[in-house]
Amino acid sequence: MTGIIIGTALGLGLMWLQQATSFIKLPEEAYFTDTAVVKIIWWQVGLVIAGTLFVSFMILLIPSFIVRRIQPIRAIRFS
Repeated sequence: MTGIIIGTALGLGLMWLQQATSFIKLPEEAYFTDTAVVKIIWWQVGLVIAGTLFVSFMILLIPSFIVRRIQPIRAIRFS
């Protein structure tokens, strides 16, 4: 949770800074604009946060399902 909160705050902070100051410049010969244009869409931010929470939870949960299927007597026998 801490990483998701810090990452979200850092990402949104950089996006807000780009909107306010346009500090990221682009070469005009390659793009139609001279600065990187950003737009914060809140439902997309929420979707990314929810997806990250889901994947993180599944990565923690799947090994516990695998370990639960191992019988202690079989584990002792192989050691």
